[in-house]
Amino acid sequence: LLALLQEQRKDEEAEQLRSEVQAVADIYATVIRIALPSGAMALVRRTPEAEALLGGDYTHFVERADQLAAQISAEQFRPLVRQFMDPATLEERLAGVNSITQEFIDDNERWIRLRFVVVDRTATGALHHLLLAFESIDEDRRRQEKLRRLSETDLMTGIRNRGSGEALVRAAVANGQSGMFCLMDADHFKSINDTFGHATGDKVIVAIADCLTGTFRESDIVFRLGGDEFAVFSPGVTSREIGESIISRLFRRIAQTTIPELTDRAIELSVGISFYDAHKGDSFEAMYKRADEGTYESKKQRGNNLTFR
Repeated sequence: LLALLQEQRKDEEAEQLRSEVQAVADIYATVIRIALPSGAMALVRRTPEAEALLGGDYTHFVERADQLAAQISAEQFRPLVRQFMDPATLEERLAGVNSITQEFIDDNERWIRLRFVVVDRTATGALHHLLLAFESIDEDRRRQEKLRRLSETDLMTGIRNRGSGEALVRAAVANGQSGMFCLMDADHFKSINDTFGHATGDKVIVAIADCLTGTFRESDIVFRLGGDEFAVFSPGVTSREIGESIISRLFRRIAQTTIPELTDRAIELSVGISFYDAHKGDSFEAMYKRADEGTYESKKQRGNNLTFR
């Protein structure tokens, strides 16, 4: 009975091991075993794509590495993948480590991760056998990208939130990009919420964001600071004349916006503008402060006013 139990336990352990090995193997769409001294290749995990990739030629990895890199990657990623596949630098890149990876996009616009894994080395420590594994990471990459976009987006309006917007503006000015910075908010927004309710106030916020995206260019950085406050940085816009023209278009859009719940109440903005001059030792903080002062001055007058500072 004891022997039977021991045999049963071994079978269970073996089955568990097979399951674990299969689970790891399933991560990889294709696995190629490479013998570096001879250049011979063997398909450890066979797929139709792998067969087509190798074309029945399981020799001369060193000579075919560049060709294989070109076959598996989209054009813009080929230099990167060729560099990763380069047999001449494998010893150096795998010194002291057992694996290296490279991520890229293939011709079908899918994200792939390549991994070289050391199987064994010669008596002198030189690379002997390697595994080259292909892992599809497209779903994970797209999920990460979706989460990144959500983290950078103001959920109510769909434009950038304060964190991502300010980060982009800071990066632009740090790179010496001159431009126009606008700060704005809705006049008497609290009274809109108090009189018509927060649901109507939310519609006003969304309408302002829509007017901003309809007025400014795709290359402009449009974002919501919070509440009824918004900001825009327009790279390359450096004159008051152009700035006035842009904001005039914005005011016209705002004036044409209708929200039935507001009845005859108009949406009005106060706008402050400052220009960032990359050649005058300006800073993001100073530019922001000037625009904020301009917004404060605009609020001293009623309805759709603009102040340059």
